[in-house]
Amino acid sequence: MTIPSPNRILPNIIRISGGTATGHILTLIATPILTRFYAPAAFGEMALFQAIVSVLGVLVTLQYERSINVPEDDASALRLTQLALMIGAANIILLGIALVLFMQFSPVLWPGLKSIWYFIPIGSVGIVGLQVGSFWAIRMGEFRKLALARIFQPLTVISVQLLGIAFLPSGRFLIAGITAGWLCGGLILLSSIITRHRELKGEKLPGRMALARRYVNFARYSMPSMLLGAATREMPVFFLSAAFSKDIVGYYALANRLLIMPAALLGKAVAQSLLHTAKKEYHATGTVGQSSTFVLSLLISLSIIPFAVLALIAPEVFRFIFGAGWETAGIYLSILAPMTAIGFVTSPLGVLFSLLEKQPLEFRLNYILATAVTMALASAFLFSRATEVLALYSVVSSMGLCVVLWVIISISEAKWAVICSIGRSDLSLVVFLLAAIFLLGQFFPQGKMFIGAPLMVLVLVSPLMRIGRFFKGTFVCS
Repeated sequence: MTIPSPNRILPNIIRISGGTATGHILTLIATPILTRFYAPAAFGEMALFQAIVSVLGVLVTLQYERSINVPEDDASALRLTQLALMIGAANIILLGIALVLFMQFSPVLWPGLKSIWYFIPIGSVGIVGLQVGSFWAIRMGEFRKLALARIFQPLTVISVQLLGIAFLPSGRFLIAGITAGWLCGGLILLSSIITRHRELKGEKLPGRMALARRYVNFARYSMPSMLLGAATREMPVFFLSAAFSKDIVGYYALANRLLIMPAALLGKAVAQSLLHTAKKEYHATGTVGQSSTFVLSLLISLSIIPFAVLALIAPEVFRFIFGAGWETAGIYLSILAPMTAIGFVTSPLGVLFSLLEKQPLEFRLNYILATAVTMALASAFLFSRATEVLALYSVVSSMGLCVVLWVIISISEAKWAVICSIGRSDLSLVVFLLAAIFLLGQFFPQGKMFIGAPLMVLVLVSPLMRIGRFFKGTFVCS
């Protein structure tokens, strides 16, 4: 078997992220409009809904979709896809029944669910379609279909949310937009599964139960591990909702929404392309060192300058772009930026745990990280200000993610020397920017806004310059 060149990852990344970029650009354009019509509390309600469905989305399929890329034959992969869809459908039905009973007999236990609970099963259907369909598309190398789904999903979200302005701007319209986007993306991706099923209809396919037992580690280890990871990501919403007002949750939601855009734009594209290429390298050589070194170096180079610049100018930019009163969200973004930058590098490489069948190790790491984050966020009931809680959360999460990154580098046999050599000039530029912003803030209160526009251009241009550098072949894995 031919060993795939890691440079083949980049075209796939560009193809997927190119489709996603259109949707995110429109989201950036629409967000300042939404913040002027929807109150922070509405964004807080939407954030709570997304947090609940994101956590439940890990449970409903038992993570069998993560096994789709492991078998060498497409017939077994198709059976695993069907298995994941069937498990997801059964669990969503049970979830709907449980929610009806819960809201009928115990609505006072969680008042925040009263106005959004009926969206949860519908949103879970969309999440299952997106998750299963994405892994199948990666398996088949259908990156154009992935790009198409990533265009229409955010377009659907924006259309419904903007439509809500004409009626009654509330959290329900924001939630309806998110739900419709998930359903749209899921339908696009699932269409290819139906086509492949028809092609293999005459062939004898492996038994579902035999495959379920063969890949039970994905349910036994990946599911708890992914659940811990999802709960860790969404835990700030749960704790902030319990300890502070919906406005605070809304400020956090907007900051987090903008911070995760780079991960949504490039992170998932990188993870999907890495899984496709690393799978071939692993089957050919028994290692993923080449692919992981390339991707790690690329992500580090892409993350340093953009996240540093965003952290420096966020409060002033938020006040100007999103309207008066939203600068609090900019402060939250500055606090969370370092943690998000490390997560941007670490998260896409999490697919290697499944490919290398290191699920028990992934579970232990996520358990330790979740415990540390829970303890940090529990301070929400001790501190009187959300900024103090988020600062502690950011520090603890950054330290934990650094440990996870070190483990990934070790198990993937990535080359430390190559990784460490990337980004040194970027770090020097960041130090210069920090000093310049600090001095401007001391002597000229409006200084940040004066250089804000050039810095925002730097945020947009620097990733493109680095991708261009990799395309020109200046990166060497050996």
